Amino acid sequence: MEGSLRRLGTDYIDLYLLHTGDRVTPAEEVVRTLDDLVRAGKIRYAGLSDVPAWYAAQIQTLALAHHLQPLVNLQLQYSLLERNIEREYASLA
Repeated sequence: MEGSLRRLGTDYIDLYLLHTGDRVTPAEEVVRTLDDLVRAGKIRYAGLSDVPAWYAAQIQTLALAHHLQPLVNLQLQYSLLERNIEREYASLA
């Protein structure tokens, strides 16, 4: 993280998005790491990008249950050709 901040010429990142989980690291470790980065002042807010809805819900639930920094952003892939988000929400109704 220090090297990235130095290359960017800043002391912190406003919004850090974790892209696609590695399916190996436990969700609890991800939540605690993001919280540690916020507490250390390296990032101000954390979010997720291109993850399944169940994973985002699990991360947010863990953060809230353990009084850790909650997610403030969820960026989902949207394609006019595939329209996966619309299909996912339609199946929930």
